[in-house]
Amino acid sequence: MFEFYKDDLSNTQPLKKLWSEYLGGESKAIDYFFDNISDSISVYCAVNNDENGNRELIAFVCVTECTVNCKKASYISNIVIDKKNCTEDVLSDLISFVNEKCAENGAIYLLSVPLNDMQYKIFSDLDYSEKCSAEYRIFSRDELRRYAFGFRCANHTYEDLQKKCFKNNFVLLKNSLIEFVKNYYSFCNVKIIDKNSCLAFYNENEAGAEVFYTVYSDFILLAKYLIENSQAQQFRIMCKGSKKYGMIKSLSRKHLLPENVFIGLTIS
Repeated sequence: MFEFYKDDLSNTQPLKKLWSEYLGGESKAIDYFFDNISDSISVYCAVNNDENGNRELIAFVCVTECTVNCKKASYISNIVIDKKNCTEDVLSDLISFVNEKCAENGAIYLLSVPLNDMQYKIFSDLDYSEKCSAEYRIFSRDELRRYAFGFRCANHTYEDLQKKCFKNNFVLLKNSLIEFVKNYYSFCNVKIIDKNSCLAFYNENEAGAEVFYTVYSDFILLAKYLIENSQAQQFRIMCKGSKKYGMIKSLSRKHLLPENVFIGLTIS
């Protein structure tokens, strides 16, 4: 018999174990995530209760509180399953349970980025729409250097930067959550730029630097700090765009779905 519930996080060892088996990652990062989890994140679980009274964790998801266009929203991420024992039906029932709990908590919108065909089918069947988008824009080092020449600076909070950078139709995250994610990524060999008016997370390899999330008061600040902190010759920068990336669902008939919502920062 399957049971679905919101975890009180009093015992995180089963969560850590299943995360490690399914997603992998640095053990220090996994420990940090669950030992210091942000108050903006809730964890919902599916367990199998067998006839002998044993309880086995077979899936869980993380749900982050956020807003979209000043409306309360929830972002479903870190979908973790036991590959041997969690069927598509069970995961679908868990996501449905999460949808119901988010609605009870007053969320207007639900969002997620499906990572495989099974997840995409589940969210589609639950009436999520492909109205989220993003794209990578590519800059050479010389191009960024030209932008950086016009450097100027000011002080902003992370929330200020998101509003200034993305304008509208984006997932707004709390300052405290971004601080949590920043600390988490510090255990994942992710490069981090954290200045008063610019935040960026990026990875480097032989092909160049991939900036998978950034907010800034002015693009020339991002250009300046990337040039100063990376020797890459090419930079791929994730930003708002027209390519489909993620899904969204409205829990209220009064609120139509916004177009081209930018989800932005994810935890993986």
